[in-house]
Formats: sequence, C-alpha cells, structure tokens
Amino acid sequence: MRHEITFIGHSTTLIDIDGFKIITDPIFSRWVYLIPRTKKLNVEIEELKNNVDLILISHAHKDHLNKKSLSHFERDIPIASHRDNKKYINKCKFTNILEFIHWESKLFNEEEIRITSVPAYHGKTLPWGPIGTSGGFVIETKNKTIYFAGDTAYDSGLFKKIRSKFDIDVLLMPIGAYSPRWMLRNEHTNPDEALMTMDVLKAKTMIPIHWGSYMFALDTPKQPIRILKKRIAGTNLENKVLILKNGESVSL
Repeated sequence: MRHEITFIGHSTTLIDIDGFKIITDPIFSRWVYLIPRTKKLNVEIEELKNNVDLILISHAHKDHLNKKSLSHFERDIPIASHRDNKKYINKCKFTNILEFIHWESKLFNEEEIRITSVPAYHGKTLPWGPIGTSGGFVIETKNKTIYFAGDTAYDSGLFKKIRSKFDIDVLLMPIGAYSPRWMLRNEHTNPDEALMTMDVLKAKTMIPIHWGSYMFALDTPKQPIRILKKRIAGTNLENKVLILKNGESVSL
C-alpha cells in the first residue's frame, strides 16, 4: 500500500493511504486563544476539504478541536475522537461522530485500515478550556503502522505499553509548547523527550509536529526544531527524523 504524509502545520497532518485520506486535528485559523499564526499553511483549504475521508481529533483544546477550521468540512464526513469528546464535536454539527474508548479499534476503508485509540498524558494543569478525553491514534495497514500521538507529556510506562502492542513505523510526535517546564512538564514533550519516546517505542521514523505555527508557550515557534536538529546532527537519527515544512509531503 502507498503511504504519504503531509505536514500541514501544528498538529495537522494529512495521511494518505492508497487514496484514503485522514486528517489529524485540523487547525487553519489565523488566531487561536488570541495568539496569531506565525507560519503560512501552504495548502489550499478548499482543495483540502474535498479530499478528506476521515477526521481524527485528539482532544478538545481549541488548537486541536477548532470549530472554525472544522466548519470547512462537509458535516457528514466521519469524525473520530475519544470518549467524552462527542459533546464538544456536536457543537460543530457533524452527523457521523465516532467515539472510541482507549484501546478500542475500528476498521475503515473496507476493513483495510485499523485505527486504535490510545491514551495520552495531557490536560492536567492547563487553563485552556475543556479538554474532554485526551489521546492518540494508532493507524495500521497491511504494511505500515503510524502513531499520531496528539498532545502528550512524556510517560515511559504508557509508551512501553504502546510498544508492547504495536510495531511503530512512523511516529507523529509533538515537540513544541514545552516551556516553562514547571508548568508544562505534565502537558507537552520537549524535543529531548520526543526522541526518548521514539527510542522507547522503537519507532523507525519520526515526524515532529506541534511546532512552528503558533507560540503557545515561552519557547518560540522555531526553537523546538532548532534544538531537535542539534540533537540529531551527526547521528543515525538524521535519516530517521524527517523534518517537514508546512505543506511538505513524504512518501513512506
């Protein structure tokens, strides 16, 4: 099967599996929480909205479940999230809402794709409004397994459990909005923790997400990727960590 991943920006990616297209946490807005977007989308929303078969929502924070961004999509498109998030998605008037409990799996695209809800460690201290249930998704096809982590802090026990259940080929891992650590340690991974997660999972490839588009914390939009590049420079991770620009795609 053919797999192509496009980094749209922040935690929004487009995962194309033989033409079945999954979008994660779509956020196109110029402003979120009175915070401006700092980097262009580099994709056409009108073209994008007509080429999506499934929407995945990791949790209910407005930079992940964004009502204005979701308004671009047809209301009958399947939209999947974790338990307790339906009440927030309902406000967007979608008619085909799929709720997962953690570790539950559902089949898509004539049963060729299996998607499993997995927990995340996030939303313990932030005053950013309703969060619902936070989690990630593991997407399995006959020859690839992709883990979209959503928003999460580092939790070695959680990642070891995921590793015991899945052989991760591609890790879509957040690296930004981590400073100050006293406030955000239990919310978001920093670049070093993202690499630790990759190691615990034994993931073959990592694509960093949750960086560059907004400044939600004291680390600047470009700081996480500068640190990540420094950490992997001169190591075998240079070919395993794929840093994509907004709108850039990679075939796997």
